[in-house]
Amino acid sequence: MAKLTTPFDAAAIAPRPLPEVSTDSPETLGATRYQHVPDALRSAPSWMASINKVPHRVTRNGHLHGLAKADPHDPANHCSFEDAVAAVSRGNDGVELFFVLGVGNSFVCVDLDDLDKVTPEHRADANEYQRQIKERLAGTYCEVSRSGNGLHYIGVAPDVSHDKAYAKHPHFHVDLLFRHGLVLTGDHREGTTEIADISSQTRTILNSMTRRSPPEAAALPSVDALTPAHCDEARLISILSAERFKHGEAFRTGRSINDWSGTFAALLNTAAEFCTDEQLVLRVLSRSKFVQMAEDKGGETRLAKVERLWSSQWPKALERTEPTRRANQTTAMPTKPLTLTDLWQQSPYVQFMVQDRAINMITEGLIAGLPAEDLAPLFRYLRPEKMNRLQDELRRVDEVFAKTLTDARVLTMSDTDTEVADLNAYMNRCAVEESKINRKNRFKQYNREYYIVENYGGSAKVFRDEFHPETGAQVLWSINAFCEAKMNDKLLSGWELSKEEKRPQLTSAARAWVQSDSSRRYVAQEMHFETTEREITVETGRVLNLYRGWATTPVAGDWSAIRYLICHVLCSGDDVASEYLLNYLAHMVQKPQQLPGAAIILQSEEEGTGKTTFIDLLRRILGTRYCVTTPDAEALVGKHNDAAMNKVLLHFEEAVAPNDRVLESKVKALITNEILTYNPKHIAAISARNYARVFLTSNAKQVAHLPRHDRRWFVLRVSPKHANDPNFWGPFNDQYPQEIEAFMHALQTRDISGFNPKRVPYTEAKDAQKMESVVGPEAILRRFLEDGRLPVCSQFNGTHWLVRNTALSDYFNKYNLKIGYKPPQPGKVFKPVALGESRQRISVNGQSAQQFRVLHLPPLQDARAAFLAHLNVETYDWGDGSYSEWTLE
Repeated sequence: MAKLTTPFDAAAIAPRPLPEVSTDSPETLGATRYQHVPDALRSAPSWMASINKVPHRVTRNGHLHGLAKADPHDPANHCSFEDAVAAVSRGNDGVELFFVLGVGNSFVCVDLDDLDKVTPEHRADANEYQRQIKERLAGTYCEVSRSGNGLHYIGVAPDVSHDKAYAKHPHFHVDLLFRHGLVLTGDHREGTTEIADISSQTRTILNSMTRRSPPEAAALPSVDALTPAHCDEARLISILSAERFKHGEAFRTGRSINDWSGTFAALLNTAAEFCTDEQLVLRVLSRSKFVQMAEDKGGETRLAKVERLWSSQWPKALERTEPTRRANQTTAMPTKPLTLTDLWQQSPYVQFMVQDRAINMITEGLIAGLPAEDLAPLFRYLRPEKMNRLQDELRRVDEVFAKTLTDARVLTMSDTDTEVADLNAYMNRCAVEESKINRKNRFKQYNREYYIVENYGGSAKVFRDEFHPETGAQVLWSINAFCEAKMNDKLLSGWELSKEEKRPQLTSAARAWVQSDSSRRYVAQEMHFETTEREITVETGRVLNLYRGWATTPVAGDWSAIRYLICHVLCSGDDVASEYLLNYLAHMVQKPQQLPGAAIILQSEEEGTGKTTFIDLLRRILGTRYCVTTPDAEALVGKHNDAAMNKVLLHFEEAVAPNDRVLESKVKALITNEILTYNPKHIAAISARNYARVFLTSNAKQVAHLPRHDRRWFVLRVSPKHANDPNFWGPFNDQYPQEIEAFMHALQTRDISGFNPKRVPYTEAKDAQKMESVVGPEAILRRFLEDGRLPVCSQFNGTHWLVRNTALSDYFNKYNLKIGYKPPQPGKVFKPVALGESRQRISVNGQSAQQFRVLHLPPLQDARAAFLAHLNVETYDWGDGSYSEWTLE
């Protein structure tokens, strides 16, 4: 066992200025000059050393790697905090601690420079600006800069991005550092020892620097110090749209609004309680149906009214809700790290765990032969009764151990300052862990992250309450598998009492949760598109609603790029086809619970025409959780097809072989069957509603087998005019994401009252697919009609052609035309176009007439027209002009 760590008592040392020459050891520097550097910064592997602000790489043993400047943006040049401190301790004059912001981490720094550097005409405004920033950043770590006249506020801002390494205020000498190096002095401001999330403050400061266009960013609030509150967009939408919230329906639907201005103020106040990110709140409210769908009055749109009122109403909402945010934050206020002086004020659990760890360390130290001097600090973490019991137990084992313990206890009486860093750190971990092993807190965590469906495939299953952001897949376990996966999660179930002590009893948190009545349970999980409420009560119990709204919030606006893609690329300028496709998409958004009974094929033999871009657009509109894209049809219609369950869009990308009739029939079932059977792996089959809209995309000439009376497929031949054209697709791919919200608004407000998706309009592309789908005798007949040739012995009687059956059979054999393993029968091949069949005497090659079975075939143009009518095909390009006749071979 290594020698026990006994660091210098950091609490006895006051912060001091950075010395010119470092003669301290790395341990002393870490515990003195840099003692207040937060753990979050220390643990980030983004450290270097610097000389005159020039960054240098540090080796693992704490030495500078040469004197050449190292690239701070290359993570290979970074090191740990300990190695960087060691380099500072070994270095000569000017070697300083250097941290790289934004590279492998989400740290940012707000750099306030000396006000004397501000020009006189801006100094008063700069002073007020910096004062407000200091108030808003009071909760995060702050250092005095190298010059001694500036301040560095360091925090994390994971939700804020900037295209440059830093941003500067044009007049006030305030910098925002994103991907930038920073010299740490260790000279921290009193009361700032923790790293806070400053995303909201960073975004507001960045907006004030860049002077964005209206709606004008609201001024910093006039309260003395704004208490930040953070939540993501999904959480904020959930809060504002909740059923129990008085104005939830107004936010969700734009209806039931008697007083729009009063409702707007109420929504603003509620949002400000949970989120102080101005741009996030503005975005959520502006995109809500409360703003987008409410009736306009007085010639002013609701969106325009929001923009007009924002700069005055948002600061007022922040001021009104400040007491609530402050009260909420007080309950979760971070505390300073615990030390030995705090041990006996901690809970019995923390005391027991720390003392138990100290006993183990003492025992291991005795076995390793450590002297009493090294063991003495550990005894300060034990109560006297624990010391006595330990000494009695070890005396029975080994007298040498007992003597060492006696010496260590004597030393403990004279040493009242030395603490053990490992035990202090363990104490802090136990204090954090205690809240997690608390039954109420652990169940709250599990109910937030997981839920149980009592009957899913014949037995109860545990689901993670999230979907994969790319595939839309959801993780689930059997009950036993879940308990095994979470075996390390413990729960404090009680205390075991004995004469000597009471010992905490820890049990499996997962097992206790799944067996508890307090676990989140549902009888089923289903899609209920009529509401976004998470839970629906039915006669048999609670049902979890898997529908949580579409991913895109509708916002009225321009969508000309997307319109061009649909109308002029996908539909090749066909107005009827464009109208049907837009109505089909609107039907998918407005009435997802109604199966359309029709599916869409996007075909082009050229690559890079926009088919995949269109599908990606739909996935972004709906949300990936409702969509599946696959190149393997077996994933959706094979043996294990549960990936298609509860999906609205199924995209088969080059996935369906056109002559695979088994696969074809299963795809047709997806299009028309309202109830399907899904078969997950290792689970009994499940019957569930089918909501799928099927899209097939392919570069093949034949995409699917279309029978002559097909009513299911809407087929589009995508225009190749922009195929692989970077000059078109580059600007388009930049533009269309900005139009998605407007396109969603157009789909949700589109009038489809008279639309029937089963009335699929005619397209030439569908005719071409039907022609490509002919097989057997029809495929042979199509070849005859395309070639336009008959056997040389065929005769024209003035109205039609007489063709001997035997000559046709010889023709089939000559060109090896077969159906399966047998040559076809001429009567079956020409049945769709033949005028009849008879036996007639025909003269062959000038010889006397003989009796033959002959087919009566019309002229070539009439035969082709009859074949197209048979296939329900309107037009087809035979490739030989508008008029032609049979030729004899």
